[in-house]
Amino acid sequence: MKVSVLLSAYNAEKYLPEAIESILNQTFTDFEFIIINDASTDKTKEIIENYAKQDKRIRLIHNTYNLGLTKSLNVGIREAQGEYIVRLDADDLSAPERLARQYEFMEGNPKYALTGSWVKIIDENGQMLAKRQPPVETKLIKFHFIFGKPCIWHSSIFFRKDKIAKIGNYNEEYKYAQDLNLYVKLLKEEQITNVPEFLVSHRIHGNSLGRNNSEAQHLCYLKSIFELINESYAKIGWDELVQRDEARNQKTKKIKNLISALKIDGLIYRKFLQKEQLNTKQSAEAKELYRRKRNLMVKGYLKNKMPKIYAALKNEPRDPSPAELNAGSG
Repeated sequence: MKVSVLLSAYNAEKYLPEAIESILNQTFTDFEFIIINDASTDKTKEIIENYAKQDKRIRLIHNTYNLGLTKSLNVGIREAQGEYIVRLDADDLSAPERLARQYEFMEGNPKYALTGSWVKIIDENGQMLAKRQPPVETKLIKFHFIFGKPCIWHSSIFFRKDKIAKIGNYNEEYKYAQDLNLYVKLLKEEQITNVPEFLVSHRIHGNSLGRNNSEAQHLCYLKSIFELINESYAKIGWDELVQRDEARNQKTKKIKNLISALKIDGLIYRKFLQKEQLNTKQSAEAKELYRRKRNLMVKGYLKNKMPKIYAALKNEPRDPSPAELNAGSG
């Protein structure tokens, strides 16, 4: 058996059947499906048991008490028999061809330890809200982690079990954003990527884990990129990283803090370019993202301290479109 699909569910009765069926209906059929019931108090257990009776590929694990997502995933990884492990959250969906496409890609590209995919964002009713097309080059994925935002969706990952075992699986100190820490650890030694196809639908709803724990999630994200920056690019302090983060999230109210944040940001940017040696196309994309984020830092300060100037900049005249130019020339 080559592939193990891993899903951990806690009180997931509303969307769980759709998630399970999206895996059982895959065009690639040679897999085991490990589903962990993390001591749910709703009908999650019964739902999984009913599906397990119908399909022998399902392996059901019941936690006697609630372990949380991180520890539950590590239980599943240890139980997995496949060479590859695939993740899916209990409220997300996999396209029918997902396993086939990611398996084919990983078999043909042994240099990668992990791949994600492009993702559709859907609402609680399954209606599409947006599409996300994250970068495929490892260097740009690193850049987005540090200067943009994480660009691999947890439900989209397909990875080599031995590579994850080598770094100790998920870090159980991370109750939230455990996937981000996993990627950071991999990025120190391995290459990761995204298959440029929409293979997963990520659902946004009122009970989404990320929505309900956004501050805790963000703190875990900061801890992960702090580790990546300090071990790979530039030595900075935690307070400096927090100061930079506040500026990037438009929360800076002191000019000295803004100046300090811009300096730190510039240092990390230069060190990144020196080490990674981006090609022309990658450099152009990185430079544009860096420029936009720095502009937002400055605008955030103006918004907080000089709202009139900020409003004037926000309402500055835009360049006319070609259609408007043509209409004017008539």
